[in-house]
Amino acid sequence: MATLKEIARRANVSIGTVDRVIHNRGNVSSKKEAVIRKIIEDMDYKPNLHAQQLQKNKKVTFGVLMPESNPRLGYWPIAERGIEKAREELSKHNVRVEFFPYDANSEASFLKMSSRATENGIDGLLIAPGLYLDVIQKFTAAIDKRIPYVFFDSPIQGTRSICNILQDAYQSGRLSARLMHLLLPDPGTIAIITVSQIGNHLRNRAEGFLDYFRDKSGYHLHLFCPDIINSPMHDIDHVLERLFDRCPGVRGIFATNALVYKIVDFLNIKSAADKKLALIGYDLTARNTACIKNGLIDFLISQKPEIQSYRGIYSLYRHVVLKESIEEKIMMPLDIVTRENIGFYQNL
Repeated sequence: MATLKEIARRANVSIGTVDRVIHNRGNVSSKKEAVIRKIIEDMDYKPNLHAQQLQKNKKVTFGVLMPESNPRLGYWPIAERGIEKAREELSKHNVRVEFFPYDANSEASFLKMSSRATENGIDGLLIAPGLYLDVIQKFTAAIDKRIPYVFFDSPIQGTRSICNILQDAYQSGRLSARLMHLLLPDPGTIAIITVSQIGNHLRNRAEGFLDYFRDKSGYHLHLFCPDIINSPMHDIDHVLERLFDRCPGVRGIFATNALVYKIVDFLNIKSAADKKLALIGYDLTARNTACIKNGLIDFLISQKPEIQSYRGIYSLYRHVVLKESIEEKIMMPLDIVTRENIGFYQNL
């Protein structure tokens, strides 16, 4: 069956680009438009007339339930850009997108914003789970039959989301360990900073990292799990104090989230900038990007949160408006970013 998704895949473009060609909205090069129209003809694509009628007569609202766009963390503002891009493209189809940001360190904040989202008559929900897995499970169980929802950034087991958009957390941990092994071929001490919560994707990364080194003799791995539910997520200086106190000879540190730049800051404050540590973390936030360009971080694993969130909104659109079948799981690639190739990575 011909679908927008299949046309987009064959043309190597986004679904939004195909949609613009079908509805003659411009902003597509003549060469690319010709390719898309040829594929449409070859596949004998017929627009969904029912969906078109819905677009003409009904306004659709999608909610986004995600942590607050905190510039100190840098990760969520990237995801927000993908949502804004999807919102701009779909606004021509009477699709609205409304944000319901919550404090990632506050269960009360999540409960408040999730309640507000479901009381606003939304037609679908894009959710970026925080640390309160049991709370999110209860919330989604309550809306299962009323509101379709998509998870991005990390899935939640035991839920009925129509789509999960994520990386393989365990394999990304193993990949990071492989990179660390290349940086430190001689055995030594390595530290991992993650969260203590079992089942969280950050902890799964740590488990993948630890498993890689289990059969590597001579390496000493130390796991540090700050209680970030009871303290701000960006406040890890107390963890680093404990880390360097317990592991004075540490040669490498793996951070399972976007806060790897905080390690660089800590070393500068402690007048240890000349102490070269192998550093690996996640995501092309502004601070991490600056550090890797200056050779202060060795590797970053990019999750492309802007692509995840963008595809999340479009998954809701295809499911709710176009009545198309969608993938239950969209796996993001494990992109390795270095000082040498970071210039080729552009945000949406």
